[in-house]
Amino acid sequence: MAKELRHKSLTSSELTETADWEGLATHYLTGGVDNDILVYTSALAKIVGKTPAEVAVNIIKAFADRAKVIWWYCNNWGMSAMIDWQVSGSGNIAWYATGVYIRTGATSGSYVILDKGITENVSTGIATWDKNRFFYAVVKCYYATSQRVGIVTGWIHINTEDHTEAHIGFKVMDNILYGTVANGTSESTLEILNPINTEKVMVLEAYLTAGQDVKFYLDGVYKGLINTNLPTNGAEGNKAEGVMLCFGIRNTVAENREARIYEACCVQEAE
Repeated sequence: MAKELRHKSLTSSELTETADWEGLATHYLTGGVDNDILVYTSALAKIVGKTPAEVAVNIIKAFADRAKVIWWYCNNWGMSAMIDWQVSGSGNIAWYATGVYIRTGATSGSYVILDKGITENVSTGIATWDKNRFFYAVVKCYYATSQRVGIVTGWIHINTEDHTEAHIGFKVMDNILYGTVANGTSESTLEILNPINTEKVMVLEAYLTAGQDVKFYLDGVYKGLINTNLPTNGAEGNKAEGVMLCFGIRNTVAENREARIYEACCVQEAE
């Protein structure tokens, strides 16, 4: 154990079932570990009688509870268990390390929705629309007709035509890319690109200045802002604010439609 920790060797008397996870989070994040988190959590797991995954979750949650900050980034999609998903009709998903490919199949009205949320959001109150938030995604749409694609933080029910769930981000309606903001009741949109380029990856960024506006960027170029219908807490059973990524596609014709996501990031400022 001493080889894994720079500052001191932690013993079983210091790490129990009610371990000071916040202290461990601070210890880890301030450079108290020589090796990576997998080695660290494996060593701790042997002492406290938990699995490495349980140890990692407790440490990360303790740090998040203290800092009230959200930071989530993904560019390796090989583990499908890390994201929830819904599939309807002929919809299907292909998981790769470099990206997730969502496809409708050839049955009209089929859809796929992926979502990544933080756990216990309601009880911890970490996620909130009352703080500044940054959302980033790298995506590609392979078709330019008869489709609905949503790429947001928060919720967007792309399986319907009503996209008023609390969110900020982007959506593609047929061949037009929009910035979209909704508060749980009403939606505001901003046309960003018409038509989309099915041969090109799009780098999408949305910046929420809490209570003020959402600014939109495409491939690093500012495209405008929305300052109406900003998302409010409590929508979708108090959980929309805790969804880091909602990515979905639906077809409106009996033909396959496909979208791919390669990178995604969501950051909410600390208190």
